[in-house]
Amino acid sequence: MKTIKNIRQIKDEKRRLQQRREDLERSIRGHWQELKWELKPANIAGNALGSLAGPSAAPSQEGGGLLRETLHYGLSLLARKLVEKTGDRLGGLLKKRK
Repeated sequence: MKTIKNIRQIKDEKRRLQQRREDLERSIRGHWQELKWELKPANIAGNALGSLAGPSAAPSQEGGGLLRETLHYGLSLLARKLVEKTGDRLGGLLKKRK
Protein backbone atom coordinates (compact mmCIF):
# COMPACT_ATOMS: atom_id res chain seq x y z
CA MET A 1 0.00 0.00 0.00
CA LYS A 2 1.40 3.36 -0.93
CA THR A 3 1.77 6.19 1.56
CA ILE A 4 -0.44 9.24 1.09
CA LYS A 5 1.39 12.44 1.88
CA ASN A 6 -1.13 15.23 1.31
CA ILE A 7 -4.81 16.06 0.84
CA ARG A 8 -4.55 16.11 -2.97
CA GLN A 9 -3.34 12.52 -2.99
CA ILE A 10 -6.25 11.55 -0.74
CA LYS A 11 -8.73 13.16 -3.13
CA ASP A 12 -7.08 11.52 -6.14
CA GLU A 13 -7.17 8.12 -4.47
CA LYS A 14 -10.79 8.63 -3.46
CA ARG A 15 -11.70 9.51 -7.08
CA ARG A 16 -9.81 6.47 -8.35
CA LEU A 17 -11.58 4.17 -5.88
CA GLN A 18 -15.00 5.59 -6.75
CA GLN A 19 -14.33 5.01 -10.44
CA ARG A 20 -13.17 1.47 -9.71
CA ARG A 21 -16.32 0.82 -7.68
CA GLU A 22 -18.54 2.11 -10.51
CA ASP A 23 -16.72 -0.08 -13.03
CA LEU A 24 -17.11 -3.14 -10.83
CA GLU A 25 -20.80 -2.42 -10.24
CA ARG A 26 -21.38 -2.13 -14.00
CA SER A 27 -19.57 -5.40 -14.50
CA ILE A 28 -21.67 -7.11 -11.82
CA ARG A 29 -24.90 -5.77 -13.37
CA GLY A 30 -23.84 -7.10 -16.76
CA HIS A 31 -22.98 -10.52 -15.37
CA TRP A 32 -26.25 -10.59 -13.43
CA GLN A 33 -28.29 -9.85 -16.58
CA GLU A 34 -26.40 -12.53 -18.48
CA LEU A 35 -27.00 -15.04 -15.69
CA LYS A 36 -30.71 -14.25 -15.58
CA TRP A 37 -30.94 -14.74 -19.34
CA GLU A 38 -29.06 -18.04 -19.19
CA LEU A 39 -31.32 -19.37 -16.43
CA LYS A 40 -34.59 -18.85 -18.31
CA PRO A 41 -36.28 -22.23 -18.83
CA ALA A 42 -36.32 -21.90 -22.61
CA ASN A 43 -32.60 -21.15 -22.70
CA ILE A 44 -31.75 -24.03 -20.34
CA ALA A 45 -33.78 -26.43 -22.46
CA GLY A 46 -32.25 -25.09 -25.66
CA ASN A 47 -28.73 -25.46 -24.30
CA ALA A 48 -29.47 -28.97 -23.08
CA LEU A 49 -30.85 -29.98 -26.46
CA GLY A 50 -27.95 -28.33 -28.22
CA SER A 51 -25.44 -30.27 -26.17
CA LEU A 52 -27.34 -33.53 -26.71
CA ALA A 53 -27.75 -32.98 -30.42
CA GLY A 54 -24.10 -32.07 -30.92
CA PRO A 55 -22.62 -30.07 -33.77
CA SER A 56 -24.40 -32.11 -36.45
CA ALA A 57 -27.74 -30.63 -35.39
CA ALA A 58 -26.55 -27.06 -35.80
CA PRO A 59 -28.48 -25.17 -38.44
CA SER A 60 -26.80 -25.20 -41.80
CA GLN A 61 -26.07 -22.02 -43.70
CA GLU A 62 -28.72 -22.79 -46.30
CA GLY A 63 -31.56 -24.71 -44.69
CA GLY A 64 -31.97 -23.16 -41.27
CA GLY A 65 -32.62 -25.32 -38.24
CA LEU A 66 -36.14 -26.66 -38.61
CA LEU A 67 -35.58 -29.52 -36.15
CA ARG A 68 -33.98 -27.26 -33.58
CA GLU A 69 -36.70 -24.61 -33.94
CA THR A 70 -39.41 -27.26 -33.62
CA LEU A 71 -37.83 -28.68 -30.47
CA HIS A 72 -37.37 -25.21 -29.03
CA TYR A 73 -41.01 -24.35 -29.71
CA GLY A 74 -42.21 -27.63 -28.18
CA LEU A 75 -40.12 -27.23 -25.07
CA SER A 76 -41.21 -23.63 -24.65
CA LEU A 77 -44.84 -24.70 -24.93
CA LEU A 78 -44.28 -27.49 -22.42
CA ALA A 79 -42.56 -25.14 -19.98
CA ARG A 80 -45.39 -22.62 -20.30
CA LYS A 81 -48.01 -25.32 -19.62
CA LEU A 82 -46.05 -26.51 -16.58
CA VAL A 83 -45.84 -23.01 -15.20
CA GLU A 84 -49.56 -22.43 -15.75
CA LYS A 85 -50.53 -25.70 -14.03
CA THR A 86 -48.20 -25.02 -11.13
CA GLY A 87 -49.64 -21.53 -10.76
CA ASP A 88 -53.18 -22.90 -10.79
CA ARG A 89 -52.33 -25.49 -8.14
CA LEU A 90 -50.62 -22.95 -5.92
CA GLY A 91 -53.58 -20.60 -6.32
CA GLY A 92 -55.92 -23.40 -5.29
CA LEU A 93 -53.80 -24.20 -2.23
CA LEU A 94 -53.69 -20.57 -1.18
CA LYS A 95 -57.48 -20.24 -1.53
CA LYS A 96 -58.01 -23.32 0.65
CA ARG A 97 -55.83 -21.85 3.40
CA LYS A 98 -57.92 -18.66 3.63
